[in-house]
Amino acid sequence: MHDTPIAQLVKLHRIDRRMRIVSLATRAGITVRYLEMIEAGTKNPTIPGLRKLADVMRVSGVGLGSDAPREDRAVAGGEGCTGGARGVDE
Repeated sequence: MHDTPIAQLVKLHRIDRRMRIVSLATRAGITVRYLEMIEAGTKNPTIPGLRKLADVMRVSGVGLGSDAPREDRAVAGGEGCTGGARGVDE
């Protein structure tokens, strides 16, 4: 897992991809204010929200700190589970 907070990773990846905050928020289906709070570290995205941000920026979930298995890949009995990232709802 990364030692870098998710807030910094989201912002660094967004800036690296030369994306405006409005564009990323719109494409990820969240408000600009919520993305600003994520980047400021005052809110944490949910795991599905983090995956959406990662998809829009074309970064792996692991690249943003989420190594939780996707539900469509999880196997009964816990096989295929690799851990998880913590997040809170809006």
